[in-house]
Amino acid sequence: MSNFLGKAPVEAIGIDEIHQGKGQKYLTVVYQLCGPQRRLLFVGRGRKSKVLEGFFEQMGSDWCGSLKHICTDMWKTYLKAIKKRVK
Repeated sequence: MSNFLGKAPVEAIGIDEIHQGKGQKYLTVVYQLCGPQRRLLFVGRGRKSKVLEGFFEQMGSDWCGSLKHICTDMWKTYLKAIKKRVK
């Protein structure tokens, strides 16, 4: 199975939030963690579940189905999105 990111499927991703500017503003970032490949896949405004769900929806169920490993902290909104979109 291939995808738009290259010949091999993405099997491992990292998900985290980073602080943006002043106050309580955050960005959600998703990055590839496959072997020697390290690249940013997504940046979304905010750190709510719907932001990460939007990423998974955009990538599609086949792409999400190729994931074997997801590295993230225990942020409940991210875990909710992962559980809902990645089987």
